[in-house]
Amino acid sequence: MSPSFFKKNDDTAVVKQKQFRPSKETSEILKNTKIPILLLDSGWLEYFTEDKKTKKIIQLEEQLKELLKVQGRMNDEFKKLTALKKELMQKIILLTTEAFSFHNHAAKEEMEKSQKYILQINERLIQLQEQISNHPNELDRVNGLLFEECIIICYEEMRVSKVQLDMLTPQIDILRERLKKIVDEKVHHEDNYQNTYVFLNNMAGQEIINILDKDYSG
Repeated sequence: MSPSFFKKNDDTAVVKQKQFRPSKETSEILKNTKIPILLLDSGWLEYFTEDKKTKKIIQLEEQLKELLKVQGRMNDEFKKLTALKKELMQKIILLTTEAFSFHNHAAKEEMEKSQKYILQINERLIQLQEQISNHPNELDRVNGLLFEECIIICYEEMRVSKVQLDMLTPQIDILRERLKKIVDEKVHHEDNYQNTYVFLNNMAGQEIINILDKDYSG
């Protein structure tokens, strides 16, 4: 068998073909499919190592990272402003008695400041609520584009692997048949060796065979 038969298959020998892309209909279906945020998915992180990422994937990753940061900042700001609003409302309640029962002018001014601040907070909370409610749409859009790029990479990898499998399978079949013949030949010689030894032992006896074994091995 030629040594070249055992050479590792070269991926560069795989015939190139037009890059796979989902059809327009499939892309529309994907847009309406809820996909986990890929950068937060352990399976995606494990599979898509740096060597598999294209420039397009890296660009979309950066966009998605930034969107996630923005989402985090908006959520943090919303929580802080909500907590601050609650504190100001409690402060107003505590100042009410002082301001109106005891006609404390300073308490009234402090109440008015707190009320104005609450109005400002309310305006910002309305803005944040709108931004937070719309933000997932942009997250899903970029995440969907990233998933489409991942699909392209995955199907190309499967195509290359299929070509390699089609090349390797007949080679394995040949090797398997060759191995079977070698094993059969080995069994034949083992049986022949054992049968010959038994024949001589039966003819001459073990004592003579022991002497002959020494002469043969010596």
